Amino acid sequence: MVFEVTQSLAITMNGFQTTLKTRFNVEFLSLNKAEDKRVFGIKKNKAPSISIADNNYLEVLEELELQTYPIEIETDLEGNFLRILNHKKWLKDWEQKTATIPDGYEDSENVKDIRNKYYEVIKDEAKFVESKFKEPFWNLLFFNPPIDSENDPEIGTSLNWNLKSIGSTKCTGRTQLKNSTDEEVIIYFESKQKLSDDIVEKLKSKTGIIDLNWEDRKVNLQVGATFNTVEKKIKSKKALFELVIDGIFSYAEETIINFKKSED
Repeated sequence: MVFEVTQSLAITMNGFQTTLKTRFNVEFLSLNKAEDKRVFGIKKNKAPSISIADNNYLEVLEELELQTYPIEIETDLEGNFLRILNHKKWLKDWEQKTATIPDGYEDSENVKDIRNKYYEVIKDEAKFVESKFKEPFWNLLFFNPPIDSENDPEIGTSLNWNLKSIGSTKCTGRTQLKNSTDEEVIIYFESKQKLSDDIVEKLKSKTGIIDLNWEDRKVNLQVGATFNTVEKKIKSKKALFELVIDGIFSYAEETIINFKKSED
């Protein structure tokens, strides 16, 4: 399977907007099939970024992240992520591949420090998995919510979404079928979630705004997966995450995954 991923992020604060756009392909290779599990190898190509200004720090982080691939993972039959395989071997490979990255920068000591801090996160398997799911395309790719029953108001699904440099917020919502036709259907999830206390405190610090009724502020997360009912396969997935505080702050992140081709 080959996925084309398009990501865009626009943050506006105090009248200034920062934008970042990336597009890249991710390849899933089927390595093993069992009765209840699947093993895949994941590869990712270099992501060309389009941003307002060059940023060496982000460039280094992008290169360090790129070298985390290939990764072997295990999923269940529905495609839900279970675990990363062979973490110790993977970590040694990453160390070797990234050892010379600081040599390409004038401020090599600072780049070494960035690499060392990155290593401190990924050397722990659980923290490494957590860091991967802070990436919007990982979050979207492995999100397969069950369809909610209209007659049961208690049913719902939660998805943690990471706001860059702010923190993660839990988005709880419901899933339904939309736009059903003979050939495809959209599996649609939506969450309108109040801000957690942690996020509010971070936003107060970032914006300098204290005198605001934060109780009324919500994030809006919409996820749509287009499912081909004839081939019984997902065609595409799209997520739109928005947090808007009129005239003060806005955070809009869109992620689109198009499934380019399928396994034989």
